[in-house]
Amino acid sequence: MLRNDWIQRKLGFKLPTTSNGRFPDITAHTYDQYKTKIEVEVEYKAEHFIIHKHNTVYCDLILSFIRSNKNTNISGIPIWSFYKRIKDKLIYTLDEDIFDQNRRK
Repeated sequence: MLRNDWIQRKLGFKLPTTSNGRFPDITAHTYDQYKTKIEVEVEYKAEHFIIHKHNTVYCDLILSFIRSNKNTNISGIPIWSFYKRIKDKLIYTLDEDIFDQNRRK
């Protein structure tokens, strides 16, 4: 799991140190005063969410390491990715303005 505090602050929520072993993978909480609960599914590729036939009702966010297409959501669930694939290159996205804008929505 992502234990680095800088990454967690960049995401805007506190992640547990382990996965719960079922769908969705993580129950996270925001850093703000409300400590809002967020159900997060972690996928290597965002597209795996569809392949695994996850139920969109029980998930608030898809956190992936790689996003291969231009989609920023799946069935209304936002996708936040660390990298996006453009042709044969992986582009780091964690510092992009788009990532920060998505986090604030």
